[in-house]
Amino acid sequence: MRPIIFILLSVLALPHARAQLKLSAETDFATYQLHEPLKTRVIIENQLAQPIGLNIDADSPRFYLEVRDDYGILLKPRGNATAGGGALLPARGRIIVTNDLARLFEMRRQGNYSFQPCIDLMGKTYRGAKQHVEIVSGREVIRLTGDAPSENALYTYIISHINRNLEDHLLLRIDNEQAGMSYGVYPLGRSVLNTTPQLAVDVRGHAHVLFQAAPAAYAHLTYSPRGALIQSQTYGSDYRTVSLETGPDGTVTVDGQRDGRASSPNTLDDYRNDRENSGRFTPDQPMRY
Repeated sequence: MRPIIFILLSVLALPHARAQLKLSAETDFATYQLHEPLKTRVIIENQLAQPIGLNIDADSPRFYLEVRDDYGILLKPRGNATAGGGALLPARGRIIVTNDLARLFEMRRQGNYSFQPCIDLMGKTYRGAKQHVEIVSGREVIRLTGDAPSENALYTYIISHINRNLEDHLLLRIDNEQAGMSYGVYPLGRSVLNTTPQLAVDVRGHAHVLFQAAPAAYAHLTYSPRGALIQSQTYGSDYRTVSLETGPDGTVTVDGQRDGRASSPNTLDDYRNDRENSGRFTPDQPMRY
């Protein structure tokens, strides 16, 4: 820590350190659903010939985000949430800081929001351009409540639709209505709305979602009650129809029709991704609504 602090003090003592910082920010979309992860990327460029320590300690330059609602009111971070830990900005270099605004700030209602990256350095605040996003409720397509024996609770799974950049997107929301908790909203991806998405809950309380992701492709995703993506599969154009089937033992499988014969579809890809453990700023507890 001492070498970093020494370098930092040397930078602050430079007479020409007046200003050589550039900040910019971006998001994937302009529209998000309420409680959906709202991932941001902030690029910080240092044009000085010396490195700068950010958020190293109480006296070092501070990087943070300012978020305002559509009334212009500045939002407070959740609890002790911060926009980033200590980082060293290289001399004449840049770093990229990623965050989830929906986890860092109290963005619990629909409306328009703006956010702006900021750095306080030598009594001056450097700001990037404001970015704007809209949070909407989404149009509910289908909902289903299922028992999760491992959690000893009932969970409600809701598939909803929003339009982003003139494209149709589906999302899955997982709620525990008895506790008044939302375990999150999980983007399922682009969809073709010619067919209605299918939703089923198996004996373990896992939600199975099947939808047409493209004119010649269907996607099957499986989520745990706490929002972990257990499995993702894609079925190709050789299947005319694909559907979810619930067996007598409560298991859910995918059946398809190919060349006039009923058969179990072969998958094009299959991977696992534990959503419960992903993301630096994911809280231990779900959000109340």
